[in-house]
Amino acid sequence: MQRWFRLSTLIIAFALCVSTGFAQKPRVQVAGRIAPNEVRIFLQDSVYQISGTYTVAGTLIIEPGTEVIFFDNGRLIDSVGGRIIADSRLSAAYNGTSPTSIGLLEYNDMRYFLSSSVVQETNYNENTIQGTLSYPGNFGSPSNYGKYNYIFNVVLDTVTKKLENLASGASLPAPSSGKIVVSPMRAIMFSSARLWSTDDIIRFQPWRRLFGVTPNIPVNSAARRIVFRGQPINDYSREWGHIIVMPGARAAFFRDVDFKDFRKDTTVDKKFLYDTA
Repeated sequence: MQRWFRLSTLIIAFALCVSTGFAQKPRVQVAGRIAPNEVRIFLQDSVYQISGTYTVAGTLIIEPGTEVIFFDNGRLIDSVGGRIIADSRLSAAYNGTSPTSIGLLEYNDMRYFLSSSVVQETNYNENTIQGTLSYPGNFGSPSNYGKYNYIFNVVLDTVTKKLENLASGASLPAPSSGKIVVSPMRAIMFSSARLWSTDDIIRFQPWRRLFGVTPNIPVNSAARRIVFRGQPINDYSREWGHIIVMPGARAAFFRDVDFKDFRKDTTVDKKFLYDTA
């Protein structure tokens, strides 16, 4: 009887460990560079750990609810021409209607993805000194969006099913090119639903994130704030949590985000991070 009880206890403990393990988000090690023509999206499905220097020369979009951890040798550098968009107010909802309802067959068809009846984007207002700014919810006339193209928007190549950077000062892509200007919300939705894939599960089933969750970007709440967290590696770590915006960076947009546990040690020797010339 006692042996059976011990075995039952072990089984319950193992089940709790397994369930806890599945509940934890996977950790993604980040270093290197986002090239000027590239777009990288950090999704709330993972925790991102920056170890070493991560340079943004293209566009980095961070989904609401995402946590980014900086080790003491980790730096996020918004370089010349780079954009970092960390806006916890972005939101969008997926309407899982069947593609056949709009004359299509596959869920990863780019015409289905671009339908306004399938993806409902944020259309929020913000009072400013200059007046009221509305983030556009309809991307039928992107030529009118001015600074939204400069700060936020990216390009979707509907042929290769790949996100590309919207170059500063460049002319907007012609519709005949198959390249469409899209918002950061729609770009997050594209990435979280893995619509670049040709897998049959992606083609013929309603959109789901990697672990079977609907790929909505939920409405604003404390639980979905973007968190940047500093974390020491060992007892000898002196400072941690570095975000550097270089002269010539295109945009560094942070709204409703939390910076936690960053540490700056004033005794650390000054070191040049880039060529001063």
